[in-house]
Amino acid sequence: MDEWSFEKNGVRKAMKISPALLSNDREALITALVGGAGLYRTALFDPFLVTSGRICRVLADWSCVDNKGIYAIYRKTPRLSPKIAAFLEFAAEAFAAFDPHEYALIHKPIFGPSQHRRLGAPR
Repeated sequence: MDEWSFEKNGVRKAMKISPALLSNDREALITALVGGAGLYRTALFDPFLVTSGRICRVLADWSCVDNKGIYAIYRKTPRLSPKIAAFLEFAAEAFAAFDPHEYALIHKPIFGPSQHRRLGAPR
């Protein structure tokens, strides 16, 4: 919680921070942020907060190194079940519709060699 890592053009930087406010209440932290409490690093916030001008993104040309993705995990089979394929398509479309400009979530699916499909990653 006290170290934030970022990457830009293959260069990684880590910074130690001293949190002024800690909480497990996400809505309280967003309220504090909108009220001017400082910087906030989180995943999956409402992109309307950015488009409305209530908050602004800083370090836009840097990406978070240690962000966590959202994964769909299912049993490996020779052929993907139509129900699973439909769900994966639905989820990818839902993430894209939720945040089409990728203010809060990178929604491009990343498919690796395993049966784990990364549906999106927080900014």
